[in-house]
Amino acid sequence: AEVIAAVPRALFLILGDGDLRPGLEKLAAELKIAGRVRFLGYRENVLEMVSAFDIFALSSLWEGLPLAVLEAMALAKPVVATAVPGTAEALVDGETGFAVPIGDPAALAGKIIHLAGNPGKAREMGKAGRKRAEDKFSRKRMADEHEELYQRLLNRHYQEKQ
Repeated sequence: AEVIAAVPRALFLILGDGDLRPGLEKLAAELKIAGRVRFLGYRENVLEMVSAFDIFALSSLWEGLPLAVLEAMALAKPVVATAVPGTAEALVDGETGFAVPIGDPAALAGKIIHLAGNPGKAREMGKAGRKRAEDKFSRKRMADEHEELYQRLLNRHYQEKQ
């Protein structure tokens, strides 16, 4: 509601489904923002949808390494997300997006409003996020790191045999 009050043209697209959806739909109605929030449910074309976003937000209470954040970064979208351990590892606060305290919707809204009002900064963060995703989390890098790990383990095994 804070974002919509500050950025009346804002439109929230919520992808995915689950037990929380009915409560979120009810909350959107109570806050009188239901017309600016679209619950799209489960989608096969998530990356296509995210590519249309101006800002990607994730308000998780917990995550592993959030693939959704990495995908948004790879698509050059600035990220505003709660500072759960995996998200904090993926993004660089203030550079590729913003990490906000868990359970602080005002901080989440504030950073979204900030980026909505500063499209140049949002683009800059998106580009930095894309570079980080490519440099740190690409398939090639992960394959190279796995290969390096296996090589070290093999070398250690052969050294112990001698």
